[in-house]
Amino acid sequence: MNYQRQPLIDALASEYVLGTLLGRARRRFEGLMRAYIPARRAVIFWEDRLARLAEQLPAVEPPPSVWARIERRTSNVTSTPPARSTLQLWRALAASFALIAVGVGSLLVLREPQVQVRAVEPDRVAIVADASAPLWLISAFPDVAQLRVRALRAISIEPNRSYELWMIPDAGTAPVSLGLLPLTGETTVPVDVGRANILNATSTLAVSLEPVGGSPTGAPTGPVLYTAALVRSRG
Repeated sequence: MNYQRQPLIDALASEYVLGTLLGRARRRFEGLMRAYIPARRAVIFWEDRLARLAEQLPAVEPPPSVWARIERRTSNVTSTPPARSTLQLWRALAASFALIAVGVGSLLVLREPQVQVRAVEPDRVAIVADASAPLWLISAFPDVAQLRVRALRAISIEPNRSYELWMIPDAGTAPVSLGLLPLTGETTVPVDVGRANILNATSTLAVSLEPVGGSPTGAPTGPVLYTAALVRSRG
């Protein structure tokens, strides 16, 4: 695997920070971070960017049942003045941890059920981004004839419109559709042999704005809003 390519480092770092880089791929990337400064910088960049996105989430108040369990677990503390002070400290700490736990739990509940491809590693990856933040992470799994597309944030769109993903073949032939992009969560797209061959000879993806349901002509009909480099993620 050629780790000298920055788009590949960025793609792996984003998956590492999001927690979607698992198994041997994660351990290999952790080893790379220890030895390769650009990898560490990429992780720091994504941690900072995603932390700023997380700060935009509204505060979540824990349900009364959480505080009731904390009360029951601390009710056997002796109520002498020092003990009361300790109890108050533990209550404050427990309430803080409860808020964090509820917030994280809410994020997990809000995530859509996902079809995961974990048995193999992606062969090609791309990150589609606008001027301020990444939008989609695209991973190609030729071993199982699938493309996995993850929305990296909730994405807005005009009514009656869809975002469509296209391959731009290196040979200069017409764009080929890879389907519609999700606005949230993750989706998998089957890739038949014909499209897999085209994908293997493609180094650029594009996203166009189309009527709801996708292009009616088989070619982009709306403006091309984004392009992204599709790079190999394994040797």
